[in-house]
Amino acid sequence: KIISFIGSPAAGKTAYLAAAIDKLIASGNVEYGVEVVFDYQSSDYIDFNESCLSQYSKGYAITKTNQGTFPQLSMALKNSAVNKTYLYTFVDIPGELFIDENGCNVPEILANRRIIKDADVVWYCVSAKQLFSSKVGNDLRPKFDGTIENEEMDDLVILGMNTIQFANEIYDVGVKRPAVALVLTKSDLLSEFISDTVFAGDNEANIRMKNNYFKYICAASDDGSGLGNGFN
Repeated sequence: KIISFIGSPAAGKTAYLAAAIDKLIASGNVEYGVEVVFDYQSSDYIDFNESCLSQYSKGYAITKTNQGTFPQLSMALKNSAVNKTYLYTFVDIPGELFIDENGCNVPEILANRRIIKDADVVWYCVSAKQLFSSKVGNDLRPKFDGTIENEEMDDLVILGMNTIQFANEIYDVGVKRPAVALVLTKSDLLSEFISDTVFAGDNEANIRMKNNYFKYICAASDDGSGLGNGFN
């Protein structure tokens, strides 16, 4: 099975993959009945382990995927219960290729990794901050301050439009398109983001933002206060 990643820069695609594999290595056999096997001599594994997997397992920041590179990683999952081995290849597409306002360069992507066209599944990665920001509207977002997080927020709409263009160009009419899984990344950072952004003050903008937070994120029924029953 071929799994392709799509997401904006710094959405956490590579970190998510490292976290998933680290989890499978640590407890996959006990929790899921599978054993992870790599070709430990392959350059793909060596590069991924040095820049991502070993760094994640030690609690360090993961090296950002460089624009112009198309890393991929293959691994086998052995299921002893049914005596079968499944081979998975993960293909990471640099996020910068999907946030150009003029559209993504599909020929360039396919020239580097035609394997993407044969993907069985696409993991569409969106950070928790992006998801929240897309609901509260441009006028309520924190002003751009040059941080990666705020750049991510502004990239989300462009990412969506370019993904549609990408899919329309690489998949012919009548050809079965891959399944898509929405992967919510960086959810562990959402509580701090909300406390610093949503509940940062009592001015009119913050009150509106709080209302939108409970309306869209908590998905609670409204009790007439405009805050929703999730306020407590």
